[in-house]
Amino acid sequence: MRIRPFADAKAGVAVQPGAQEDDAVVYYNGLLARSGAEQVYIHCGLGTNSSWTYLTYLPMARTPSGYKVNLSVPENECHFCFKDSAGNWDNNNGANWSIVKQKRAGSSSEHVV
Repeated sequence: MRIRPFADAKAGVAVQPGAQEDDAVVYYNGLLARSGAEQVYIHCGLGTNSSWTYLTYLPMARTPSGYKVNLSVPENECHFCFKDSAGNWDNNNGANWSIVKQKRAGSSSEHVV
């Protein structure tokens, strides 16, 4: 299984596979970043989008094009949203965003840790 890449250009969110199979790189240049946030955090959890477990807040690194963070995604899905240092949220109008793993092409079996 590998991370399925996606980009939501309108919201300023993108996900790319990381160096390891369970790693994802999340890029954010959304509402909070464009509003001048001093710091942006990713708020993420495993499980279903309606019932998150193993909640984590991680600071994102500022880059010339927004913010970036590397995540480990040990399960098939990870859901996330963003918060700035002033307590403002960007949660995709309550829908959040999701990282989903997909079966590797040519693989006959799935291995999930």
